[in-house]
Amino acid sequence: MQRLLKDHLVEHQDGETVFFTRTCTVCGEVWRSAARQGMDREQAAAEAGGTTHMCHFCGRPVCGKCFTDVEGISLCVSCAARLRERMDGI
Repeated sequence: MQRLLKDHLVEHQDGETVFFTRTCTVCGEVWRSAARQGMDREQAAAEAGGTTHMCHFCGRPVCGKCFTDVEGISLCVSCAARLRERMDGI
């Protein structure tokens, strides 16, 4: 997951320090890493890993509030709603 998450991090410079952000693709909530000198994308991905989930269907990064489980499949709430609609039609 860290490899996928690294692609969704945005790097910001604040003087000599660096920080990264990640935006939930469902609700728009922004996560921000700590600002440190010499911080790299690997470190930021490790830090974000505890608060970020990747949908197993669409692959988008989402926050914990926008991540759910349907029939044992971990999905973002958007994909979960579509799956539930399809399951109801069966």
